Amino acid sequence: MDSQIMEKLTQKIEEMLTKIASQKEEIESLRHEIVKLKSENEAKDLQISNLYENIGSQKKGIEELFSKIDESLKV
Repeated sequence: MDSQIMEKLTQKIEEMLTKIASQKEEIESLRHEIVKLKSENEAKDLQISNLYENIGSQKKGIEELFSKIDESLKV
């Protein structure tokens, strides 16, 4: 009877250790995914920033063009 209890206990411990190992792998995988997503997010932020800079430059160019048109119409 004691050997049956020990066997069941050993089996349960092994099952728990297997589950813990699986969870550790999943956690590590999720950590890698987080790092990847952070990197992608930073790249997207840089793209957005560059787009805003381009829009600002284009807006300034358009304003200068309208200013030149306005000046030429005053003459």
